[in-house]
Amino acid sequence: MNCRVIIFAVNFLVAVAVLGSFCQTSWAIDSTATRADAVDWGRFAGKNLIIQSESSGNGEVYATYPLWLQTIYTKVMNWEPRVKRDTLQESRCRLSFSSQNLETRVVELTQFLKEKPKCSYLAAAENMSTLRKVMRSLSIEFDMSDVNHFRKVLFKVPGADSGKVVHLRGLIGIHDDKKPRPLVVLRMGVHGNVDEFLAERFLAKVIYEDFGFNFLALESLTSHGYLSLDNPVTFGGVDEGLHTFYVLEELRTSEIKKLFSDIHLLGVSLGAHGVFLTEALDEVNKHYIKSVTTFCPVINLVSTMSNQQDAKINFGLIDIWNYRRLQAVRQRLPELEPKDWWKIFFDFKPRYVPGIVNYLETNRTKPTVKLPQGIQWPAGLKNHLQNSNAFSKLNNYWEFYENLKTPLLIVTTPNDLVVSAELNTDLILQKKQKGKFNKTLILQLDKGLHCGLATDYQWDFVVNLLRTQWGDPLQ
Repeated sequence: MNCRVIIFAVNFLVAVAVLGSFCQTSWAIDSTATRADAVDWGRFAGKNLIIQSESSGNGEVYATYPLWLQTIYTKVMNWEPRVKRDTLQESRCRLSFSSQNLETRVVELTQFLKEKPKCSYLAAAENMSTLRKVMRSLSIEFDMSDVNHFRKVLFKVPGADSGKVVHLRGLIGIHDDKKPRPLVVLRMGVHGNVDEFLAERFLAKVIYEDFGFNFLALESLTSHGYLSLDNPVTFGGVDEGLHTFYVLEELRTSEIKKLFSDIHLLGVSLGAHGVFLTEALDEVNKHYIKSVTTFCPVINLVSTMSNQQDAKINFGLIDIWNYRRLQAVRQRLPELEPKDWWKIFFDFKPRYVPGIVNYLETNRTKPTVKLPQGIQWPAGLKNHLQNSNAFSKLNNYWEFYENLKTPLLIVTTPNDLVVSAELNTDLILQKKQKGKFNKTLILQLDKGLHCGLATDYQWDFVVNLLRTQWGDPLQ
C-alpha cells in the first residue's frame, strides 16, 4: 500500500525508481530573518533524545531515492509556491475568521472557497496533467540544510522485549532558542523518510516559514530509515501512535520543552492512522495536544489495504513501487520475496505487500513497543492491545477510540485512489464508524491529488486552511 501523492504518477515514478535502483505572497516571511539566531543544540539533548550534528540528506543517510533523482526534485525542478499580489488583490482575498471555534472557521473557509475561487485555486492547474502536478508536489522549494536550525534527531523508545530499544528518527526545525513557539509534530506518510522529505515538504514549509512555528517530522515505520536501524518490521497506527505518545512525553519532560509554547499534531495519509491513537491517549492523560489535523487519513487500515490487492494496473504498479522502496525488508526477511514476483509485470496482481501483510498477521499480533506505564487508558484499549491475536485485530482499535476534547480536523480530496474515502472518512460522516468523534470535523475539498494541495490551491488558501486549527501566523 502506498499512501502518498506519488502514486498518481506510478507509471513514470516506478520506471525512474527501477532505473535508479538497478543501474510570491503577503503571507511570506523573510526566511533569513527567522534563521538569524543559531540554536544552542547541546542544551536540549536528553536521555531518550539524541540530537545529531547533520540535517536532512547529510551525515548517515538512509534513502532509496537515487541521489540524482533527489537533486532533480530539490535543486532543478524546485519552485516557490507563493505568488505576489497587489494591494487590491490582497484586500479582496483576505479571509478574516469571525470566531475561534473550529466548526465556524471550517464553515467560513468552505464559503470562502465557493465565493472566491480566484482567491483559492491555481488557474494554471486547470490544464496541468496529473503527472506534472505530482512532479511539482514533490519539488516545493524549502531549504532545510542549515544545521543551525535543522537537525536530525533520534528518539529511543522502550521495546516490548525486555532490554530492547526502538529507534525513531526525526527532523526538527527550530527558529531560535530565545523564546518558545508552537511546535507541530508531523507524522509522515508511507515511506516518509527525513533524508528524502519530498511529499510532506510543503507542510514543513508552511509550518516554519509562514506560521513561524517550529516543527518535528517523524519517520514512517515503512521508511528505509526506520527499517535500516534493525527496528521491528511492522507498521500501522498502534505502533506509530505509541511512538508518538512516547515522543510527546520526552518533549514534555526534557529540557527541550522550553522551546515550545503549544503542541499541535499533524498526520498525513498512513501516518495519520496512529495520530488518532496518540490523541486518544493524550486526552485521558496530560491533554498536552492543542489540536490535531489529518490529511487524507487512513482510518480502517485492513480494509484500505485489502482494497488494493486486486489485479489492476494501478495496484500492480503500486506493489512494484513498494518492492523498490522496501529494500530493507527484502534484506532482513528474504523469505518474504515472492518466487513468482516477476509475474506482476504481466498480470498486475500485487504479491509483495500482501506477503508482508500475511507475515505481520501472525507475527505482529501485539505492539512492538512497551506499553506506557502509570498512565490512564481509554476504557478497554489496554486490554485490547494486550490480548490481540492478529495484526489486523490489533490495528482495529476504533471500538475504544474517543475524541471528546481535542479539536480534530480531517481534510480530504476527491476521488482519492490511494485512501478510499468510502472505506474511511465517509464512514464517520455516515456515523457508521466505530468510536466517538465528538470534536471531529471533516473538510471535503473538491480538488487535489491525495492531499498534495500546493499544486491545485493557492498558497494563501493552504495557510488559511491551517489557520482554522493553529490560529494566525506569528508576527
